[in-house]
Amino acid sequence: MSTNDERSQSPIDHAELASELPESHKPGWPGLWVLVGGLATSVATLWLHGLLAHNGFDIMGFYVWFIVPVGAIAVGAAAGSGYGITSWLSNSRIGAKLLAIVVVLQIASYLWARHQEFVLVCQENNLQPGVDMTFVEYFDIATRNIAFTDKGGKAGPALGVWGYGIRLLEVIGFTLGGLIVPSVLMSAPFCESCGVYMKKRTLGWLPGGIEPRKIKKKETEAQLAYEQETHAAVASGQARIVELRESLSQQDSAFLHSALEEFRAQQKQINKQHVRYRVNLEHCPRCGEGVVVVATCAGFGKEQKEVASERMPVGSEIVDRLVD
Repeated sequence: MSTNDERSQSPIDHAELASELPESHKPGWPGLWVLVGGLATSVATLWLHGLLAHNGFDIMGFYVWFIVPVGAIAVGAAAGSGYGITSWLSNSRIGAKLLAIVVVLQIASYLWARHQEFVLVCQENNLQPGVDMTFVEYFDIATRNIAFTDKGGKAGPALGVWGYGIRLLEVIGFTLGGLIVPSVLMSAPFCESCGVYMKKRTLGWLPGGIEPRKIKKKETEAQLAYEQETHAAVASGQARIVELRESLSQQDSAFLHSALEEFRAQQKQINKQHVRYRVNLEHCPRCGEGVVVVATCAGFGKEQKEVASERMPVGSEIVDRLVD
């Protein structure tokens, strides 16, 4: 018990720790390391793609319904994964400016992959690149000779000029694939003052409705009782969120603790209600400041969606209590 008392009397001073951070930890434009990481995975991915293509397995040639470039999307996602991975590991947020640079580099990476293909074809046919054939000439010939194969492996007629439409789809698919991971991280919680990604955890669920049940139209009394029960549950849930908002605005977490503890054993039942509230905590590992996020959820299974969200800022002392 004495150990716990000593801990409570000596809280971590997050503000002091944040002020003592070296300059390298201060927020700044993260371009260099993020770009290096993305270019590294791009080179590795396209080298592997070229090796497979040389052996007759062109991943970027895979399409669904002739217009969805799933192969290019997959290769682009692998190539661009380094941008997101490096961003996360280095706590470097990808903003709009850096994302635009990533788009340009993805397009350049696609063209580089096709140029490597051109060099390989020249080597196989004893041609001197740039002399016997230029990259532009090769790209035009290869594009106009694109042809789809059926399930039996039989090639159809060359697409001619329509092959450029396929190339455009490949470029778009490759570029969008590379933006998947960075785009996900752009929406991740980030502490602007410390320049780090915030940690996120679900504290629990609070009730906001009742479990749906079927009632026959003829059972008017049962339907009326069901509607009254629904309205009462919704009103009770909304009142609970109002009280939660007011308590947290005063930096008091007692109500949140008691509410979570009250419904801790009912989490499965709450998730069956037509409306419920998910309570998350996002907090900075350096300064300790955080946000309690209350999301209003509705629907079930694949149809479940977040219909509203409210962010309630809390101080480091509240965060410490919630984390503990």
